[in-house]
Amino acid sequence: MADRAEQFREAFQNLQLQPLLTKEDRDRFRVPYGAETLDEWFLMLEDCTPANNQFIVAGHRGCGKSTLLAEFAEQIEGEYFTVFFSIADLVERYSIDHITILFTIGIQLLEKAVENDLAIEQKIEQKFKDWFKDRVTIEETSVAMEGKVGANFFGWIKGEVKSNSQVQEQIKTTFTRNPQDLIETINNLAREITVKAKRPIVMIIDDLDKLDLDQVKQIFYQNLKLLLEPYFTVIYTIPIATIRDADLKTYIESETNNSIRVVPV
Repeated sequence: MADRAEQFREAFQNLQLQPLLTKEDRDRFRVPYGAETLDEWFLMLEDCTPANNQFIVAGHRGCGKSTLLAEFAEQIEGEYFTVFFSIADLVERYSIDHITILFTIGIQLLEKAVENDLAIEQKIEQKFKDWFKDRVTIEETSVAMEGKVGANFFGWIKGEVKSNSQVQEQIKTTFTRNPQDLIETINNLAREITVKAKRPIVMIIDDLDKLDLDQVKQIFYQNLKLLLEPYFTVIYTIPIATIRDADLKTYIESETNNSIRVVPV
């Protein structure tokens, strides 16, 4: 009986629909779909300006958003400095707000710049560490940060942001009082990357579509203006329920100067 239960458990897990986030998985398992959606996104990037370079993508769970976004990120990589990540890998869902989104944008930008060996001026990784320590004044955190470099540093700081409630609270408290400090740091970093990489930045943030609608309203209604301040292109995902809320949908489209892109099932 135990063997039969284990077989059913394994079969159930094997049949779960999971996004194909790596090129290897897409090459092995992907069924071609979404060509029109990808074409629309290519045009979206080509036609955007600083006044309408923030985009919102919605779609039902399981419709293939994450797989398409990962493929899109791969296809535009040569022309753009592309960063694709899942917010769920960095922040617990209940802790996600506009401040943690902006903070993770900065972390992901810097990590990819270091991974790509961009010759960014004045050892920007150290500048970020010093900036972080000045604002997150938790003694043991500052001590633990010393000596960590490269992938070791980014792995550590992501772990702190996701699991250390003191760090989470300090980040939110500090940058809620002064969000422009965080936005200025992100934009300064982005300018250096754009110059060194010689291509514009596209940031794609997946799994925001798994938030509750009340949480989405807090982020994309009450604080949307702050999320639009990064001067480079950002693609956000939101739950399909958002487009059923007429006031929220109208507000998002008005502020971004873009319609919400809905991925068909």
